[in-house]
Amino acid sequence: VYSQQRGKITETEISGGAQVTKFDIQGDNYEVNKHFFLTQYFRSNYNSWMSGLPIISSPVIVTRVEVWVTNRTGAFEGVRDVLGLQDLGESDTSKMANHATQVVIPGNDRAPSNGSNNLYNILIGDDRLRNSFDVIQTLQSQSLQYKDYLQPIRDYQLLNYARQLTASEFTLNERLGYISLNNSLNPDEMLCVAFEYTINGVPYKVGEFSGDVPSNSQRPNVLFLKMLKGQNIRTDYPMWDLMMKNIYSLGAYQVQPKDFRLNIIYADDPSGADLNYIPANGEPQLKGVPLLTVLNLDRINT
Repeated sequence: VYSQQRGKITETEISGGAQVTKFDIQGDNYEVNKHFFLTQYFRSNYNSWMSGLPIISSPVIVTRVEVWVTNRTGAFEGVRDVLGLQDLGESDTSKMANHATQVVIPGNDRAPSNGSNNLYNILIGDDRLRNSFDVIQTLQSQSLQYKDYLQPIRDYQLLNYARQLTASEFTLNERLGYISLNNSLNPDEMLCVAFEYTINGVPYKVGEFSGDVPSNSQRPNVLFLKMLKGQNIRTDYPMWDLMMKNIYSLGAYQVQPKDFRLNIIYADDPSGADLNYIPANGEPQLKGVPLLTVLNLDRINT
């Protein structure tokens, strides 16, 4: 793979007594490990729900979410041990890490839930998996069925002393089903969630909330959660697609809409010119069409 990274340009102008700043943002400079879809279902429907901007055509309303991350604070009040499960709530076998053995429940309407496949029902039937001291040993036991189809790292990861984010540490897009963290996660940090939502008024639930499984300081109880990011980044796992790669930071605050201008530029190597369109090399329908139009970023008025 060969890539060329051009330098970032920042210019400041004074216009009418106000400061005007120009930023050049590269296409690969999206915000990493910060924005995540709650399941593959929301990712798959994102474009269609957004196709009629400024109206969002999503039938979804996420009503509740709990977010758990690797604890780097050193505080242990309110922490829980959680088992992150990659396939929890998934019903599309092409987007499941373990689609060969995790049977999708017949007649499932594809809406994410704990009953989307048989994974959750298998786990809750074994009390040993609730014990933080025994869960990994049980899952990897030679004498039990789990080892045959549940692989560590790929299918599940245990996070001890996970910290629950407060409502002020992230934002939720309840119509499109994604969360945005205030601070990006480190590559080795883990992210898991439990959430409830409705589709046209019908309720669904993925994962377990902290109140569903009371904590026990003597024998820590494990929460079963939907894993959005593991401790090891693997781009060949379906979970990689849950991290959004279409949100960029302007590096500025209090930007005024009336003074905001956005240009999308294609660096044309043969000519050495920066163009606002892609030269028609086999794509005549794009010839002369501004990239702002091609990417549907001119759908809303000033």
